[in-house]
Amino acid sequence: MKTLLVLISIYAVSAFASDSTIVVELIAKAEAGDVEAQYQLALKYIRTFKYATDNLDEIAKENFEAEKWLIKAAENGLPEAQSRLASLYMFGYGRHGNYLTGISWLEKAAEQGYTPAQSELGLNYATPNKEIMNMPRAYFWLKIASDKNDEYSKSMLINVEKHITNEQLQEAQKL
Repeated sequence: MKTLLVLISIYAVSAFASDSTIVVELIAKAEAGDVEAQYQLALKYIRTFKYATDNLDEIAKENFEAEKWLIKAAENGLPEAQSRLASLYMFGYGRHGNYLTGISWLEKAAEQGYTPAQSELGLNYATPNKEIMNMPRAYFWLKIASDKNDEYSKSMLINVEKHITNEQLQEAQKL
């Protein structure tokens, strides 16, 4: 039993050290302009502040770092980062954006063909209590995502089709 505890302790320390090494390497690559490293570093910070709920100062710092690196990766055109930054803003966690800023980033990711962003954008445009409700745009984005076999978009598109007018459908087909 004692041997097992020692092995678990060694594994935990080596995993932590390995993670620290990875973070140092990610920082160096991200600062050098590596877009994927910027995104992966942001995800590391997101995971950190997600679980560090007892220290609000630390959460604020990690949130700031996550947002900083997401912005860099998003500005460099990475659709995954654009979509994640959109979520950060839409759920009120970002310091530099809000719901509408989030929609703007989601549009950029969707326009690059990123299916999760297309689906999420369609959902937001179809939601009645949202300030951006727009059934033609909802149909447009959900149709694109469902044509890529996104199951969630297919089911949402069925709901949108029940509520869209012929005029709105024609408008969607012109987009």
